[in-house]
Amino acid sequence: MDKRFFYGWIAAVVLACAIIPGCIPSPNDRPVNHVEPLDSVSVSPLHTASLDSAIRFVKPGDLVMRADADYESMSLQNFSQRDRSYSHSGLVFQEGNVWMVYHSIAGQENPSAILRKDTLSRFFNPARKTAIGVYRYALDSQEVNALHSYVQTLHAQKMPFDKHFNLASNDSLYCSELIYKGLRKVTRDRIVLHVSELTNFKSKQFRQNHQPVFFKRFQFIGLDDLYLHPACSEVIRLKFL
Repeated sequence: MDKRFFYGWIAAVVLACAIIPGCIPSPNDRPVNHVEPLDSVSVSPLHTASLDSAIRFVKPGDLVMRADADYESMSLQNFSQRDRSYSHSGLVFQEGNVWMVYHSIAGQENPSAILRKDTLSRFFNPARKTAIGVYRYALDSQEVNALHSYVQTLHAQKMPFDKHFNLASNDSLYCSELIYKGLRKVTRDRIVLHVSELTNFKSKQFRQNHQPVFFKRFQFIGLDDLYLHPACSEVIRLKFL
């Protein structure tokens, strides 16, 4: 990753930036989710078993979280103000016979910075993760279907990653912003997540759509804002040592 892009991204994040068990599907209903090759990194059988157990608990519309074993991930974890377990998020849905995750990301993993759709096993790849989590919002079936359509539409539109972390704009989205706005839309503001805020810094200037943007009080959706909400229940949380 270009270091200037990375540190610029980190700076933008700084500025802009309980348990209900899931039901295990029956073998006949459970979608097949083949674990993809894990590159050249050795993965212990324990990690593979943990990944399989997490996948068994997943339901359509679930929030999936992860943390990676690198400096960028650790830096992003520190931006959460209440729980620093994770560094990235997505929404998972069953398509055909496979669980697919929609998530907005940039950097080395996604140089195009366009909304991605990956298999759940790739998103949770334990060769590169230090923690994974599955969480469930209190959504009815119609809301789950509407949320699926929402992310599918954005994926088809090739929605770009919001490198300015501007919560007020809708022409680009960062990972937690995607989920925040999706939930508000499909629930008609029944589920509105907490908005984090930073105020202890000097005013900064960015440019968006060729226009200057001044920030003094930054509001953003932290990763912990996604699951620390009364309408969200923890299904499973795993930490890889």
